[in-house]
Amino acid sequence: FKGQDYAADRIHEEALKFLKDNREGPFFLYYPNIIPHVALHIPDKELEPYLAQKWNDPPFTRDKGGYTPHFTPR
Repeated sequence: FKGQDYAADRIHEEALKFLKDNREGPFFLYYPNIIPHVALHIPDKELEPYLAQKWNDPPFTRDKGGYTPHFTPR
């Protein structure tokens, strides 16, 4: 998915807005950082410098399933 909004930025902006809107009274703000839990799709302007570069690394291809269990259970 390549959307128009970067989720981490949107959530941060909404959290800041909530803080400003509720600064006069008591409130609770739970602000989870979603970065470790989502696929990272960076804004196009951040990706542009890398698009024209030549990469010598071969692409990663997986010849088996996506999940590889440990050989020995813990």
